[in-house]
Parts: sequence; C-alpha cells; structure tokens
Amino acid sequence: LGTLTLIARRSRHFAGVRYLKRGINERGDCANEVETEQIVQDLSNGNAAHFPRVSAHVQTRGSIPLFWGQDSQIMVPKPPVFVVRSDPYYRATVLHFSNLFSRYGSPTLILNLVKSVEKIPRETILKEEYESCITLLNETLPPEHRLIYIPWDFLRAQKMRMSDPVSLLAAIAEATLTKTGFYSSPTSVPYQAQLKNKDWVHGGLQRGVVRTNCIDSLDRTNAAQYCIG
Repeated sequence: LGTLTLIARRSRHFAGVRYLKRGINERGDCANEVETEQIVQDLSNGNAAHFPRVSAHVQTRGSIPLFWGQDSQIMVPKPPVFVVRSDPYYRATVLHFSNLFSRYGSPTLILNLVKSVEKIPRETILKEEYESCITLLNETLPPEHRLIYIPWDFLRAQKMRMSDPVSLLAAIAEATLTKTGFYSSPTSVPYQAQLKNKDWVHGGLQRGVVRTNCIDSLDRTNAAQYCIG
C-alpha cells in the first residue's frame, strides 16, 4: 500500500501564454517556470507503531533563461526564433541561477533538449547562445558549484533507427539522480524503540536540482521529467 502525490508549483513572476512570454526578465525570472515535487509514501507495514517511509524529489522546468522571443503574429506552426537583445555579461541569467542556488543548493544540472542540427537555424540559435552563457558563468564559479550542462537532441534521437530514446533518457535520469540524490525518510523502526535506543538509520537528502528545458518546455520536457520521476 502507498500513495503517490505530484505537486506542480507554477511561478507567477513572469507568467503568460506561450509565444507571448519567452525567455527571461530583468529580475532573472523565466517564463513557464514550474517546480515539480513527487512524494511517495509507503504504508505497506500497516502498523501504527511505525513511521511510514517517505521519499520526495524536486525538479524544475522553464524557458531558456536568455532574452529571446518569437513573432506571435506569424501564423505558422514554428515561428522564427530570435534573440531580443544582447546581454554580454548575462546579468539576468546570473540572477536566475543564483535564485536556483539559493532554493536548491548545488549542483545545478541543465538538461537541454533543443535541436542540435537544423537546415534553417531556429532552436540551434538559442542552443549556441545558451552554451556560450553557461561557459562564461562557469568561468566565474568555483569548481564544486559549476553548472553541469547536459545537451541532448531528443527529436533527433527519436528519428534514429538504432536508438531507444526512453532507454537513453533513463540513463540520463540515473546520472542526474546520482548527482542530486533525493529525500528519503529514516528507516522505519518502531517508534518506542527509537525513543528508547535511538536505533534508527538516517535517510537521505536532495542537494541541487535538475532544470529541464526544450523550446516550449512542454512535450520533450514532459518526457524527460517523467523518466527522472
């Protein structure tokens, strides 16, 4: 027996509909930012003298934290992507990751699912700018707090005959969880025994967070967060 609880906390600081809200604002708030917490409670022992075992994991998603946008007036399935303005020192992006550090600690893992190859540059424009940003930021951070960047072209992997995107995502999920860990409650021991003998095994804590994005932070991001969950 047990329960599974999924909580999604959507940020109100730079909220808006797709195409109208993209990227980041001056304060470091990004569009489509959602913190997802998964809580699993194990009630299998059925004994009131035991604490139920609980585990929890938090991950987050959001638009690529740069100043970028799309033309919402063009009625095509994939409007052109453009960088709204240059921010050579990436001040707003620094604020964004500083906020993640303050909320979750270190490490911060960035799972970027946008395309890596395109005939007409669109997503790749942002990929290159984002990678330049991360490289610059990491030059200013101590080694133990540097951003861990994981680029993976999800759509290309889907089209390759010899690849299994779900298995590849599972491998990425395992690697990220190895870095951040997740919360787990102390080993279930009868309550009276804990009071008398302090005989219990400490659980685990999550340190850091995985931040996932594609262009819309929807379908591809959903699949990645599902595998991590």
